[in-house]
Amino acid sequence: MQTVNYQQRRSEIETYFDRTASEAWSRLTSDAPVSRIRRTVRAGRDLMRSVILDWLPKDLKGKRILDAGCGAGRFADVAAAHGATVIAVDLSESVEACQEATAIHGRRVHCLQASLLKLPLRAQVIDAVYCMGVIQHTPRPEAVIRSLPRFLKPGGKLVYNFYEEGFWRRFQVIKYFLRLITPHLSVQHNLILSRILVSLFFPISQLLSRVPKIRVINHFIPIAAVHDPQLSISDQRAWTLLDTLDWYGARYEIRQNHKIVAKQLKDEGMMEVRSQPGLVWATKPECR
Repeated sequence: MQTVNYQQRRSEIETYFDRTASEAWSRLTSDAPVSRIRRTVRAGRDLMRSVILDWLPKDLKGKRILDAGCGAGRFADVAAAHGATVIAVDLSESVEACQEATAIHGRRVHCLQASLLKLPLRAQVIDAVYCMGVIQHTPRPEAVIRSLPRFLKPGGKLVYNFYEEGFWRRFQVIKYFLRLITPHLSVQHNLILSRILVSLFFPISQLLSRVPKIRVINHFIPIAAVHDPQLSISDQRAWTLLDTLDWYGARYEIRQNHKIVAKQLKDEGMMEVRSQPGLVWATKPECR
């Protein structure tokens, strides 16, 4: 019986969530503190601080935060470092990496392996929810979008970050041709492929990014190029590797339109809903 349950669980993980990318993330970030990749993870995490922290309550002490799809814990660490108690949930085995990454915060980070559609939580017990880069990698994005607000207390806040559906995706012919194959490859093979692609195309995308009138050509290049000036060139390259791995390793990629996501949240009774490509913020109404 144990063998059957284990096989069923493993199959669920492999087919439901971004197992390949999360395992590779854990592998890439598990080196010594001097690791270039680990430094890059921290740098990339810093770039996302404003997305989360500018929206969360100013004082997080005593607040209970749900990290929906925590991966290796890069955002759970941010919230916990500001005093929150974090419930970090992921269906994949990356919760083990999250537990290690956030161990410094002790009992203020609780790591759970569970489906976002079957969370072992009561309704209205969470002060804030964030779901960063996860929704598009689930087979039922709308169900996830609509299910999470019920866990919020009145006045609770929510933010979603996701791959935006848009015009330029249609030009990523090479990427989507490769994705006919890559979701079925092993972690190691996807990592090798991502490294080859980044080695070939990162120098080109870097040059293109410096010329405003032709940088649009980057949309045709089959890597998730990161050229944020806040990062060093080596960090840009390594962060590009991580994001490219996420492109190719994910079992699902169901992009969302931020206006539609905003409407879905309004349909669920959320207020103060605002959105921009790839991001939606909302607040649960106070009880009357």
